[in-house]
Amino acid sequence: MYLSDQHHFKVKLGLGGATNNYVELITLRHLLHFSLGHDCINLQIYGDSKIIINWFNNITSCHAHTLRNILDEVVIFKSQFNSISCHHIYREHNKSVDRLSKEATLLPKGQWMIQEQRGIAQYQ
Repeated sequence: MYLSDQHHFKVKLGLGGATNNYVELITLRHLLHFSLGHDCINLQIYGDSKIIINWFNNITSCHAHTLRNILDEVVIFKSQFNSISCHHIYREHNKSVDRLSKEATLLPKGQWMIQEQRGIAQYQ
């Protein structure tokens, strides 16, 4: 989560073995909750999961009953932002986040790691 070029957070969460859609949706829910907790009420989201972004933007519907409750929570969080947008980017343009997700697979289920970084961000 980038608050500015000089101030950002890296967040990893151990989710255990799960489907990609579950992991992506849970991560989105946590991102929205974390953002609201840091008074970030104007948010631009970029992600490489097109299906989750389409659900978020109401382009397609989620028919997976196991994911519907999580998506409903995302919609509730979404309503609390002044402005929020969600855009698809391809995985090759999302290398730093892809690296974090691979590192998070090593965390025990439920464990968080949050790094706050200040200084010039290096976008990848």
